[in-house]
Amino acid sequence: MRGLVVGLVALLAAPAAATTFVRMDAGDLAARSDAAVIATVTAVSAVATQGGGVVTHVELAPEQVVFGALPSGPLRLHELGGDLAGRSERIFGTPRYRAGERVLAFVRRGRDGAWRTTAMAMGRYVLDADASGALLARREFGDAVVVLDPASGAVLDTAATAPERLVDVLAGCAAKPVALRPAASRPAVARPTPSAAGRTAAAPFTYLGTPSRWFEPDAGEAVTFRIDPAGAAGLGAAASVAAVAEALAVWSDVEGTTVQLAATPLGAAQSFAGCGGDTRIVFEDPFDEIEDPLGCRGVLGIGGFCFTDESRVVGGASFRRIRVGKVTFADGWAGCPGWNACNLAEVATHEIGHALGLGHSTDSTATMAASANFDGRCAALAADDIAGLRALYPAPATPTATPLPATPTATAAPPSATAALPTATVALPGARALSGRITYYASGIAEPGVRILLRGAGLIDLLSGGDGAWAVADLAAGDWSVEPRKDGDVGVAAVSALDAAWVLQASAGLRLLDAERQIACDVTGNGSVSPLDAARILQRTVGAIDQLPAAAACASDFVFFPVGVGAANRAAVAPRLAVEDCRRGALTYAPLVGNAGGQDFRAALVGDCTGNWLPGGPRIAEGEPAPAGTGLALGAPRRIRGGRWRLPVGVRAPGSVHALEVELRFDPDRLVPGSPRSVHLGATAMVQARLVQPGRLAIAIASALPLPSDGRALAVVDFTARVDDVGPRSVRAYAVAVDDRPVAAPPR
Repeated sequence: MRGLVVGLVALLAAPAAATTFVRMDAGDLAARSDAAVIATVTAVSAVATQGGGVVTHVELAPEQVVFGALPSGPLRLHELGGDLAGRSERIFGTPRYRAGERVLAFVRRGRDGAWRTTAMAMGRYVLDADASGALLARREFGDAVVVLDPASGAVLDTAATAPERLVDVLAGCAAKPVALRPAASRPAVARPTPSAAGRTAAAPFTYLGTPSRWFEPDAGEAVTFRIDPAGAAGLGAAASVAAVAEALAVWSDVEGTTVQLAATPLGAAQSFAGCGGDTRIVFEDPFDEIEDPLGCRGVLGIGGFCFTDESRVVGGASFRRIRVGKVTFADGWAGCPGWNACNLAEVATHEIGHALGLGHSTDSTATMAASANFDGRCAALAADDIAGLRALYPAPATPTATPLPATPTATAAPPSATAALPTATVALPGARALSGRITYYASGIAEPGVRILLRGAGLIDLLSGGDGAWAVADLAAGDWSVEPRKDGDVGVAAVSALDAAWVLQASAGLRLLDAERQIACDVTGNGSVSPLDAARILQRTVGAIDQLPAAAACASDFVFFPVGVGAANRAAVAPRLAVEDCRRGALTYAPLVGNAGGQDFRAALVGDCTGNWLPGGPRIAEGEPAPAGTGLALGAPRRIRGGRWRLPVGVRAPGSVHALEVELRFDPDRLVPGSPRSVHLGATAMVQARLVQPGRLAIAIASALPLPSDGRALAVVDFTARVDDVGPRSVRAYAVAVDDRPVAAPPR
């Protein structure tokens, strides 16, 4: 978050950023650390947390312990934030480690037992040799961090990260006494702990490198910030909450935008870590996630947000969807100058602008400028702030009629497209006309063959073209509705065991589903996403059911989210999967006035949680192959009691996997299979099987946590033999897929 001032000089030039540091030197860091170590970074990876967030694990190979005591062997640091498939958590100011680099790291052990870098990025030095061979130590804080000089409060630019001689840094450690606090003396507070779910090798994450925004304003929904009612120490609860509420209000009052922000009290205290919970502004660091300041030096506060891989195009640019925004103010700063309600309101206004997706302005008079004004404006916006918000969240305008050529040409979108395509506002000849385009919700690729039903003075039935476009002109006067539907074109790979695994992860709090996926994954149509939905998806995967319950209730395998350009008298009907009252999604016009182009929909296949649907329904075997080293571990049948033969089925993979699909083939005149059962799997896993036809057994396995990928059995199938000679080739694997990616069956 943007910083508070340290001295009177800073009142005229205090910074504004996602995280603000008051510079700490080596002696300050030593006083706040349990140890310091010179080491080589050997690995950087990301894991999911039980709170729905992301933690980056950094492994260090120690070369020299500067001071303190460390556990033997490699040192693992747990740094907040990182990237996983489908989820990212940005925490500005977190140290950015890279595999292979040599570092000096100041570290401390948290009360959860995990080691972390002291004072975030301030506690990490990268070591390089200069031309003479002497070692230099330099720090990297990131674009979203502003560093203040502790003496003057002035903003430090290049001086904040200028290289220092390593010997000088080490001398600074010894220049001040190291006051270590034993971890046992810190009060215990429950915190989210990392789980093994979602582990994946990941490059170090960067800050503010991915344009992001909220999608709720596009549907006329407010973004709600929950404010900690405790308030900031030194200001009082009432003044603190009022300052933040005023900041929310000024962003909501900008004409020509769709932004509406709401304020409500925060209930139970929420930690900064994690992608679950509410969009929140928290005072006084209740979970002790920020080190206490030392003489008005240290971390003033931290800010960040989580976004999904869902994207949307606005103004020709593609944006990821922000799901959770969060700011935590550090404690211990109440005694520092400049801590007043007006400056807090300006800081909050700036930080909320970042939470909306705005970066720093080059206009020095703007509230979103990189340096604060602190001119008594409190919660207020300048012209450049307003222009930025209008560009990011433009209010829809009623399109004007522009004649088209007699025969417009359509250009099909390539199936490989991954970003949402911009929608042109198109008007057709005639007094009343409608046109639009249908694209897929997760990828933005065109959706052909969608049946468009227009109801009004008559009934019009048409199909979307190869580029997803549809159009109709010369409509009669009166009320009209547009309702898409589509049966079929489901394919094999689009609804699979991996979708079931995503549902299990969401049910366990390990994956955050956006609003559209919440609907697509509710295959039972009961209004929630639960393990029952995963069970139905697995049944659909092995062919035990032909259609998912919600799709059957809606008489459509797809639902449609109204998007695109607003029009006069237009109302959007959002889809709802409900067995008793299903809505596929629609647009209504009461009445239709003039020509309306850009009346678009985003289609979602019921059950496709991962969003990997492609037109034409390709089979798994036609998809991108699994990584090298991935394969099925199929053991040889062995005799067990009762004259039966047991076949173990497992998987080998270099990384984490959550889903396995395989078809076993055998001679039905010689072997009769029983029902497969799971082994080495916990309560968050499911196994579903079906005898497709004599001699063919389909098995699907899904798990919220990573499956054992070392060849251990995940399931066993017991066969009753009608003959005595059951050899190793009696059962063969066919059509194997791991996490939706085909792998070659093992030779038998």
